[in-house]
Amino acid sequence: MSNIAERKPHAVFTPYPAQGHVNPLLQLAKLLHLRGFHITFVHTEYNYKRLLKSRGPNAPDGLPDFQFETIPDGLNDDDDADVTQHTPSLRDSIRKNFLQLFRKLLHRLNRSATVPPVTCLVSDSAMFFTIQAAEELGVPNLLCSPNSASTFLSCISVPLMIQKGLIPFKARIHRNSSIVFNTLEELEGDVLNALSSMFPSIYVIGLFPSFLNQSPHDHLASLDSNLWKEDAECLEWLESKEPRSVVYVNFGNITVMSTEQLLEFAWGLANSKKPFLWIIRPDLVIGGSVILSSEFVNETRHRSLIANQPTNCRYICNEWEIGIEIDANVKREEVEKLVNELMVGEKGKKMRPKAMELKKKAEEKTKPGGCSFMNLDEVIKEVLLKQK
Repeated sequence: MSNIAERKPHAVFTPYPAQGHVNPLLQLAKLLHLRGFHITFVHTEYNYKRLLKSRGPNAPDGLPDFQFETIPDGLNDDDDADVTQHTPSLRDSIRKNFLQLFRKLLHRLNRSATVPPVTCLVSDSAMFFTIQAAEELGVPNLLCSPNSASTFLSCISVPLMIQKGLIPFKARIHRNSSIVFNTLEELEGDVLNALSSMFPSIYVIGLFPSFLNQSPHDHLASLDSNLWKEDAECLEWLESKEPRSVVYVNFGNITVMSTEQLLEFAWGLANSKKPFLWIIRPDLVIGGSVILSSEFVNETRHRSLIANQPTNCRYICNEWEIGIEIDANVKREEVEKLVNELMVGEKGKKMRPKAMELKKKAEEKTKPGGCSFMNLDEVIKEVLLKQK
């Protein structure tokens, strides 16, 4: 190993093993790699196998200074499964098993002759065992909240659930923990002020995609994190549509619904007469795979492709006023009405400029000299490169 490699700071990233957590942690890992860090990104063995299926056998090869490692998750899941694991079981296994497994990985990395010694940990705020691991190793630990600051505050403000161990945050996150949030002051200023009084060392460096969009990172393009295989044919279909004319429908990686709810959404979208791109996971429907009738497919063939939440909904709809809430007892008539309101109605016309303004602010803050840009430099200097 060269002297240059020996001098490189080495950050070990540990996301919670779900798609919505892996994505932002990988984005942050790329940002630190562009700042000169050697990166080790840790997947569970289950997610690693899913990555091989979705991206191909060469997907996890990485780069000489951006490597992927795995640890077992302690669960007996079907190796051929292509779904997010059962959340309560996964959380229980993390609590019981992950610290010991993570210690072994860190020990192996520090004994390796091909990578620099581990100098810091960057961990999902749900992977609380890394706090103890960092203390034992004598290196800094930076926590990253992949959720909004509002969701984070909500979680640590539920005493009964914390007491029962259902939410690990406050009981295990030290008051002097350093935490990074992928958000903007304009979005969650009051919440960030409240969190600053509880955790003095917080850093706001959102939004990660805006950073990467402005950085030369073509050499990192192969380092992706999609746990489900992508259907690239949708890109050609999207190119055939007018700008800002397509409704994008996605229920995340954990939400499930009944067959009846899915069909109401489906026909509501179809009846709106608006082109839409709908991402449907294999496990979206409770108790079985997704099957849409030939009538529905024929009706929408030329217009569509099929392909945490309460807090987000409140802020999107009530605080930022860039979205509309739909009742859980979903009906196709309501879906049709709200889609048209968003796309061509008066409410939608007012929301679009607000959303574009927030996008513009995110871009400004991640440029050199912007608040998020400077905060990223600060967290590197004050936390990740700090000698314990």
